[in-house]
Amino acid sequence: MARIGVSRIIVVIVLAIFILFALTPVYYTLITSLKSDAELYENPMGVPTRPTLENYYTVWFKGNFKTYFINSMIIATPTVCLVLLSSIFASYSLSKLGVPGRKFIMLIFGMGVAMSVPALIASLYLILKNLNLIMS
Repeated sequence: MARIGVSRIIVVIVLAIFILFALTPVYYTLITSLKSDAELYENPMGVPTRPTLENYYTVWFKGNFKTYFINSMIIATPTVCLVLLSSIFASYSLSKLGVPGRKFIMLIFGMGVAMSVPALIASLYLILKNLNLIMS
């Protein structure tokens, strides 16, 4: 039987803590969605005593969520397929073919991946506000 090192145990514990923090909002959202309005105000953090699917019914049929979901799928599916297809071609050509300037192109791609989305949103908001394109 192989011995497990102390450093490996520490890594596993740290990763387990990160997973716990990452899944906590998902868990809270799920248990909250299964509560009635009255139970949500009585016991906001606890497990539902009488789980109900009424909220899902309300969102899907009365909230017109089905239409929004279908519209999102109509836009998202071809977008993901086109991005995936273009990414496959770009990654192959940059890795296997002798494209001039490929290191610079890879640097630009890497910078795009490393960019913080909230920072981009804040910058975009400021630009639109300075151009008087926001109605607020």
